[in-house]
Amino acid sequence: PKKQIVYEVDPIRDGGSFTTRRVTAKQDGVPIFSTSVSFQTQEDGFSHQFEMPEVTPPEELETDFEFWSQMAKQHPERFAAPMMQALERRPVKR
Repeated sequence: PKKQIVYEVDPIRDGGSFTTRRVTAKQDGVPIFSTSVSFQTQEDGFSHQFEMPEVTPPEELETDFEFWSQMAKQHPERFAAPMMQALERRPVKR
């Protein structure tokens, strides 16, 4: 058999933009759960994010192997076989 759950809602704060309530769930008069919930009125907020710049899609970038192969051709004394391992990275050129 299912026991009834009674929810008690207590006002904590009523502000200009925010409202806060404490909700307590009880079974047989015994608290089994409690939470504090806040609600905010719809309003414009700050933007904390920069616009995404125009960049080359990853599929069109050269692979790490292509990059290091080109570097090895241009500077063979500096970029030898250890650079040609199975590591894939696609650098973005700005």
